[in-house]
Amino acid sequence: MAIEIISIDGSATSTTSASNPKKISTNPLNPLSRPTRTLLSTTLQKAIEDDAITSIVLHGGKNFSAGADISEFGTPEPESTTPIPSITELCDQIESSPKPIIALITGFALGGGCELALACHYRIAVEGAKIGLPEVKIGLIPGAGGTQRLTRLCRDVGWALEVITSGRTITATEAKTKHLIDHLIPHTPSATNPTSSPLPTAQKWATYATLLSDLTHRRTRNRNVLLPTDPTALSTANAVCDHYLQKRIPPKARGGQAAHAAVEAIR
Repeated sequence: MAIEIISIDGSATSTTSASNPKKISTNPLNPLSRPTRTLLSTTLQKAIEDDAITSIVLHGGKNFSAGADISEFGTPEPESTTPIPSITELCDQIESSPKPIIALITGFALGGGCELALACHYRIAVEGAKIGLPEVKIGLIPGAGGTQRLTRLCRDVGWALEVITSGRTITATEAKTKHLIDHLIPHTPSATNPTSSPLPTAQKWATYATLLSDLTHRRTRNRNVLLPTDPTALSTANAVCDHYLQKRIPPKARGGQAAHAAVEAIR
């Protein structure tokens, strides 16, 4: 049984150990540029198809990922013999993996980086990590399933609306209380080990995850937002959405287009 450790920053990508790094991103914030997405997708697929590998840990070194590479916005897709996956396709590849993928979140996981983590089957985070979907701040909405996956994990429509329409960053501790994080690793450096690695904890979770014979219920897309046993759940959720549209976010004419689109995406 082997665990594949894939680091977006290329600092520790290997089978069961932290040797032989494979460079994926050279930027410490790990923006999901076209080359990064392509290499990450290829690396993931190789691990998925390798019979010797039973689970995968995805992390980013100092930061998980700060999201899309905004320097590529509005630029034409380069000619390439290798298909360049979108962040949406990368998230779907992760979520559909027959092998459990554990996100180890350190530093920032924002925008598309947060969406990658939400697509993983398990998420563990270091205390002090920051998570968020800030797209509305630049006039966009999360475009790789973030509105759906965050809402399905927290099962709290009001909280999801507040987080996504404000674009605020949330702490790993808050994310844990809302079930976005499965396990929180205390940041307790000691004098003898001031920078103790969270990787061993992630590897333990990866080992435990292999005990599952079916990942269906761990795929976020398969989770219900509303309790099927509550006949008023849908009307209540719609009322919360209406309240946000009418009272909590700016009108479309005053810069609220993105927030309004986010509410409708969640609805």
